[in-house]
Amino acid sequence: MRSLRLGVAVVLAGMASACSALGGDDDTDPAADLADDLAAALSDHSLGEVPLGDEAQRTAFEELVAPLDEVPAAVAASSVDVVEEEGWADVTLTWRWDVTADAAWEYDTSVRLAQDGEGWRVQWEPEALVPDLAEGDMLGLRTLTPQRGDITGAGGVALVTERPVLRYGLDKTKVEGPQVARSAGRIARVLDVDAASYVERAEAMGPEAFVEALVLREDDALDVLPAFRKVPGALAVRDTLPLAPTREFAAALLGRVGPATAELVEASDGRVVAGDEVGLSGLQARYDEQLSGSRGIAVVARDDQDRLRTLFEVAPTDGADLATTLDPGLQQRAEQALATLGDAGPAGALVAIRPSDGAVLASANGAGAGGADLASTGQYAPG
Repeated sequence: MRSLRLGVAVVLAGMASACSALGGDDDTDPAADLADDLAAALSDHSLGEVPLGDEAQRTAFEELVAPLDEVPAAVAASSVDVVEEEGWADVTLTWRWDVTADAAWEYDTSVRLAQDGEGWRVQWEPEALVPDLAEGDMLGLRTLTPQRGDITGAGGVALVTERPVLRYGLDKTKVEGPQVARSAGRIARVLDVDAASYVERAEAMGPEAFVEALVLREDDALDVLPAFRKVPGALAVRDTLPLAPTREFAAALLGRVGPATAELVEASDGRVVAGDEVGLSGLQARYDEQLSGSRGIAVVARDDQDRLRTLFEVAPTDGADLATTLDPGLQQRAEQALATLGDAGPAGALVAIRPSDGAVLASANGAGAGGADLASTGQYAPG
């Protein structure tokens, strides 16, 4: 037996296959040519038209690699070891996936070519795509969410930080058929949300969906739980959200965080995607890019036992804190003073400024302002 090692040119997506280096067009090797064709096809996320030992692998490969369709790939057949007497050859494939603009997933795999009466064929196996990948495994991409930055006040005290909440909704894995609408309607009435809209959304979502209806601070949620628990399929999920100490605390100035709207997604040039939690008003919206950080991403594999493992990861970058000069004690006193005007009282606002340096120590709006930020936008003489 003698082994012949052939050099094979790198093949990138969209490039024509180069000849193996054995002396030009008149001295090519069929195994090396097939390795070139395979690398070119893999760079386009397919097995192309290369001959396979098992044609069923062509469809299986397309299904396996589909979650990575949007990730650019470049594959090279970096070596071909031919054993002529045995009629087989081992090809080393060098992979590069540009998972992000700044991070590439690189590794090598091996695939065997076998010769029969009609020529060389690729003996494709899942582990030729990713090391240790097995039949029945599935690939996927997971978004890694960064920690949102806090908004701090005087002395570095956290004004807006992650605080416990309960996400109320319907677990559709627990109900089916007409019960979906009945449970959704009861949940809407308990939580005092628009029933028609919530029922429509519940019926439209998939059979394994959690249909969120309302998010409440943990303290506000205590009165809801007894009636809510009686509804079939009702589920309260514990979570955290960036929140101020109370619902009213500098609400207009600090703003709020929630799911990105379609308009925000479109205007973000790709920074924000559907499902992201972003600043929707106030300082949260004005400094959203600083506070939100940047998403990470992981390439994962799930086996037939539903066990998940990470193959490659780009860690998220947490958001940076936003410092303000608000004094928590003065802010609370300002809100208490305005609360004496009552819900039906006149529009009122209070801003406390330190004369020595102009620092804003409190910014509060009374209930009569109707949600408007008069403290920031009103034009009144000091007094």
